[in-house]
Amino acid sequence: MVQGHANLRLYCGLVNDGGLGEGRFYYDSDNEEHKRRYMHGIKTVQKYLHLPPSYKWGLQIVGHGNLVDNEQDAQSLIKHAEANIPGSHGLIELLDSAHGHIQFVRGVQFMGAFEDERAELIERMKEAGYSPRRLVENEELIFRYAKALIEPKDYEKRLETEIDKAWNAALQFHIKP
Repeated sequence: MVQGHANLRLYCGLVNDGGLGEGRFYYDSDNEEHKRRYMHGIKTVQKYLHLPPSYKWGLQIVGHGNLVDNEQDAQSLIKHAEANIPGSHGLIELLDSAHGHIQFVRGVQFMGAFEDERAELIERMKEAGYSPRRLVENEELIFRYAKALIEPKDYEKRLETEIDKAWNAALQFHIKP
């Protein structure tokens, strides 16, 4: 039986490694040391994610292509998914530890989802009322400076297209035979 799931990448983050040491994380290894290291990494990341917003100095959101700009927005989308989409849950995917930091991906995982459900998943996530802030601000800036060249209805259509592109880029499907 074919198994599938989808991951919605919300952001890529860094936290201090807490003395973990450098190297990749292997979540599916049978090696006891790999399991211990992985669990230590998860606990370290969770510690930073559960701090109040005023203490988030240890969490850095890095890279481009992130759907959200902060952990509060990520938690809001995760809660929406868990409440409204069966088989969904929050996700912390550890990548590696280097230069004193753990690199990880924060996201939402949809168990049992396949590519043909892409549009439905995105629409259900959009019901949370979230729009990628960075993207909306960029488009508003373009519209403000190009008002003479862009009709308001064209701006709305362009903004919706860009938002759809961001959601689609963040959603990846995985199939196991």
